[in-house]
Amino acid sequence: MRVVIYTSTNPGCNNELNISKLLRCFPEFEYHFLICESSIKKRRLKELVKEYYVRLRYFNDSRFEFADDLKLIKKRVNDSYVKINYNQYPVYFVEKVNDSESEKRLLELKPDLILQAGAGILTSNIFDIPTLGTINIHHGIAPEIRGIYSTFWCLYYGLYDKIGVTCHFIDKNLDTGIVIDQIKYHYNVGDTFVDIQVALSELGSRTLVNAITKIQKEYQISIKTIDSYYFSNPSSFEYARLKRGGFVSVKDNKHLKSKSLEKREILI
Repeated sequence: MRVVIYTSTNPGCNNELNISKLLRCFPEFEYHFLICESSIKKRRLKELVKEYYVRLRYFNDSRFEFADDLKLIKKRVNDSYVKINYNQYPVYFVEKVNDSESEKRLLELKPDLILQAGAGILTSNIFDIPTLGTINIHHGIAPEIRGIYSTFWCLYYGLYDKIGVTCHFIDKNLDTGIVIDQIKYHYNVGDTFVDIQVALSELGSRTLVNAITKIQKEYQISIKTIDSYYFSNPSSFEYARLKRGGFVSVKDNKHLKSKSLEKREILI
């Protein structure tokens, strides 16, 4: 199988772990790396500016602890796996995610599968190219929980049964593609955000391996209607409130605005 790993110069610890697991578990595949140089740099700059102002404004307050805990997660995940030298594989650099250069290169490579591993949100000119499809690892039970920082929001609203990881095909909407494999996290009262995220990192890499094993077989797709929630960035205030309460739900989820969606899931 020919696999293109579409990533960036700074893909993040979870994507690095997933890539490492993929290369170790399927050494027989033909791998190519397509690395986007600009999107992550711009995103990281915005994150640094935001963190600076939060720390400046609340110098005598502990409300910047969210950023500190994210750094702790990164360190623990980075310490959990053996780094691989990706330079032994063909590597191609592009300036922007979804650009014509990326599209041209992918059409030339004719991949069976694309793994989105830190490149950003992909558009159809990219994710429709491979014969098997383009896949993504989402930290959350999708499409019930969509968007970013799913674990935080599940803790915040007490949606404990929606904490987990999902490997899904990418489609035109965010985190709504066909679910290939999914693992729920077994939540216990007192579990911290950091501990859960570190555990999900390992579960995510396991889900990736399961998913690739599945899509090489014949499968059917089940469809059912579910309630879906979309979340975005939490504030440092919200995180501090959750943490100081022992990571027990802060708000009742009964008042959350949900959207009715179809959940499409692979059955082997």
